[in-house]
Amino acid sequence: MIHAQSITCKLGNRIVLDKLNISLEPASITSILGPNGVGKSTLLSCLCGSQLLDEGKILLENKLINQYPLQELATKRAVLSQSSVINFPFTVMEIVLMGRNPYSSENNKFKDVEIAQEALKSVDAYQLKDRIYPTLSGGEQQRVQLARVFAQLWEQKNAYMFLDEPTSALDLKHQHQVLTLIRNLSERLKLTVCIVIHDLSLARFYSDNVILIKNSSDVIMDKSYIALTRKNISNVFDVPINLVRETVMVNEVAAL
Repeated sequence: MIHAQSITCKLGNRIVLDKLNISLEPASITSILGPNGVGKSTLLSCLCGSQLLDEGKILLENKLINQYPLQELATKRAVLSQSSVINFPFTVMEIVLMGRNPYSSENNKFKDVEIAQEALKSVDAYQLKDRIYPTLSGGEQQRVQLARVFAQLWEQKNAYMFLDEPTSALDLKHQHQVLTLIRNLSERLKLTVCIVIHDLSLARFYSDNVILIKNSSDVIMDKSYIALTRKNISNVFDVPINLVRETVMVNEVAAL
């Protein structure tokens, strides 16, 4: 389990997160939602140990996350950042195999290639395996990066996956395909998954829990069906409540 205890994080002189207490429920999917610029990506980075805190601590299985050796941490959690710019002429297969680097000491290259191939198939990108990564479209690159993250935790039970806007460049088919796969992986491997996402209907449909961030210290955390009410959405996103009803109705129909 991951516990964030009284965490404060500043970017420059601005307090982005202020004394927040957050827990990620084991073997569940938690979505982080909120307006632009409120600290969703920062919170994700803090929870996975990528962002230094100004105050507080992050506990991963009752141990400070920054006390784990990097290789051990890489076998416990995988991270998809919002932007993964790679300009070198790596092939798609080489990119996905990077997710197997934490296990390189096991010297089982055939198994790593097998897992990478399965990960690519799972995101409908196996046909891209020999392509040069920078030549891919934005959506194709995102699916390849997701395959890399999946490959990293392919056989790791009770691990943690952190995804920053994993569906932002995907079309409707691949949005649902990827989120269904994340759901299946979470159930099969008991993965704890944390996702930054903008689509309220996708969050409601695929998440067990949500974290709604209004500002640095105003956060709602609860089951998705409890937290995603018209009142809460109207308050957090500062939109009239009648628009929330109409928006949610349209999105729910679109998600079916």
